[in-house]
Amino acid sequence: LHDRLAALGAQVLADGLGLLRAGIRPVAQPQPAEGVTYAHKLDKTQARLDWTQPAQELARRVRAFNPWPVAEAVLAGERVRLHGAVALEL
Repeated sequence: LHDRLAALGAQVLADGLGLLRAGIRPVAQPQPAEGVTYAHKLDKTQARLDWTQPAQELARRVRAFNPWPVAEAVLAGERVRLHGAVALEL
C-alpha cells in the first residue's frame, strides 16, 4: 500500500503542477466534519510482537508495520525484525 500510494501521490503532484503551469487554479473544498476520525502516529513500541498472540494476529501486525516502523521481536535473545509473515494452519 505504501509503495502504491507513493506512486499515486507522485502522479497527482505532477498532474497538479501541469494544471498550475496551464493557469488552472484548484478550487478548495472543505473536508466534511461528519465521519472524521483521528489516528495517532505510530511509534516503534507498538511494533513489538507478543509471541503469546495467535499466529493470524502476529501476521497481521507484521504486515501493518511494514515498511515502518517494522515489526520486531526477541528470538533466542536476539532482536529480529520481520518484514513479512503468513500464518499457517498446523
